[in-house]
Amino acid sequence: MMRRRVVLGATVLGAAAWPRSAFAFPEARPISIVVGVPPGGAIDIIARLLAGRLSVQLGQSVVVTNRPGGAYIPSVNAIRAAPRDGHTLLFANGGYAVISALPNAGFDIATDFAPISGVATGPMLLVTRPGLPRDLPGLLAHARANPGRLTCGNGGTGTLFHLAAELFQRQAGIEMLHVPYSGSAPAYQDLLAGRLDMAFDVTAGVLGMVNAGQLQAIAVATPRRLDVLPAVPTFSESGMAGFDPMQWFGLLAPAGTPAEIVTRLAAEVATAVAHPEALARLATLGTMPAAAGPEAFADMLRRDVLRWRQVIRDARLELG
Repeated sequence: MMRRRVVLGATVLGAAAWPRSAFAFPEARPISIVVGVPPGGAIDIIARLLAGRLSVQLGQSVVVTNRPGGAYIPSVNAIRAAPRDGHTLLFANGGYAVISALPNAGFDIATDFAPISGVATGPMLLVTRPGLPRDLPGLLAHARANPGRLTCGNGGTGTLFHLAAELFQRQAGIEMLHVPYSGSAPAYQDLLAGRLDMAFDVTAGVLGMVNAGQLQAIAVATPRRLDVLPAVPTFSESGMAGFDPMQWFGLLAPAGTPAEIVTRLAAEVATAVAHPEALARLATLGTMPAAAGPEAFADMLRRDVLRWRQVIRDARLELG
């Protein structure tokens, strides 16, 4: 998996030699990257990192425009209404695939836009309160001996981390109690206080608490161990091969954007993500570079939406 991602990135990099005089992009006006969340979170930080690198590479202003709102609809509508000229783009994450999987989502991230490139992935980590078994086999044995008693919290019903927990319990053959919160902060207050047993989150969200010994990191959903948490095994190492939900970050354009603009932008993203400054910043966020071309990114989006649609159906969740 990791090798395929590197090869794809190299392929896109090769496109960077595309002659800039071949088409009228970019024009001498700002490029706007629309983000569907308020400033300050991981998606906003990575979008601004990408915007800064693209601004240097293109020699013009690339700005981040925050359009927060329920179910990402304001950001989606901003892209739908934008000209197909590469100057208004959407910076999306895995939450868009979850929303797309709902019965009445109003959009499908896999089919309603022109995928440009993946940018990064945020490895998903299972953490528990101290006092529970410290490895996955022990935790699963405890869960099976106490069906329905382990509590798993998240920032809300129907979120990426809620569906990851649903996928986990179905794949592991256990039963947990889902505890939704009105955001991640109150969930972690209860987890740190011992009132909640476990949670799924991206590495960046829990790294500090794990390193401080406040939470136990059980396993990470990546093909190999993370450099920032080398002692934490993967789910595959721990006996759950194939459990690989992830948080992704990527760039999309309005549907119908000319292929040459999409190709040019994909090449610029690959160059930006490979820059040492970007690599170092992504590492501090607990994320990994994942630049891939439009076709590979589109394929990932389709698979992600289908995965969450199946999880919702199998778990018989009443969402959307």
